[in-house]
Amino acid sequence: MKSSRWLNATAVVLAVWAVAATLNTALSSFRQREILNRKKEDLQRIRRLADRWAVEEAWQARLEALKAWTPARLEAMADGSLGEGAARVSVRPAVPAAGEWQVREAVVEIREVPYEALSRFLGGVSEAPPAWRLRAVELRPSAEAGKGDAILTFEALEKKQP
Repeated sequence: MKSSRWLNATAVVLAVWAVAATLNTALSSFRQREILNRKKEDLQRIRRLADRWAVEEAWQARLEALKAWTPARLEAMADGSLGEGAARVSVRPAVPAAGEWQVREAVVEIREVPYEALSRFLGGVSEAPPAWRLRAVELRPSAEAGKGDAILTFEALEKKQP
């Protein structure tokens, strides 16, 4: 008789434990599903950020392949397309960017330039890798049609030289 009571008590304890485990699993599954959904969203966000940097890394790899480590000299380009001494170029110190690369900024001031010549100059500046990127422009028209003063601010990537 004692053994049957012992078996019944063990069965009741096991049944209560099974019900508790089932309830715990059922209740925690909603929480676990929420955690998994948040982790999926985080992973998608991380992938979007990584994709954004992939473009930059591809550009750096292209510059490395071309061995284009310094931007073209703006003075020479200005002299070639605008005439010798037509532009005053001020190159500012480089600022560290990513890895071995840095950003260089330059300001080009041009007086009484025909807009057509200015357009040719801007086209040439954007073609030579690593290209200068026009960041700001200020135009002041002169009394003569099709001419004016220009202040151009450029920036370009360049690799640090040892």
